[in-house]
Amino acid sequence: MNKATKLILGSLFACLNLSNLSYATEPTTCPTPQAIRAQGFDSILKEDEMGLGWIGIKSSANYRTNTKWAFMMVIGKVNEFRNAQQALNKARKLLTTLTLLDGPIKENDKYTCNYDYARDGKAEPIAQAQTPPFNLLKR
Repeated sequence: MNKATKLILGSLFACLNLSNLSYATEPTTCPTPQAIRAQGFDSILKEDEMGLGWIGIKSSANYRTNTKWAFMMVIGKVNEFRNAQQALNKARKLLTTLTLLDGPIKENDKYTCNYDYARDGKAEPIAQAQTPPFNLLKR
């Protein structure tokens, strides 16, 4: 994951996280890809402002770790899917290829873990877990 991609993810998480600023419990490990797959997603959003497209989000889960995390994965460009259900179906397939790249990495008052997954060469994969988690319902 390149630096620009990490900045985009950080910006998106910041936008989603403004209503839940708190300090994270220092995590000892990142969520495993298996734990993330088991939890799935809370919602699928279409994000046009930053040009990310369809995004799968799990707003809060402990993923068998010592703290709660949020997870976000870019699924594909807006025009790749007709609706959220199609994007969700693709997201579930992408989760089967998820691998941990690095983390936990402390960044200011949060910790992040970066993941890779197969995107069929269409775009650079963007997936990240963050603690403290955000709550989309507070937005």
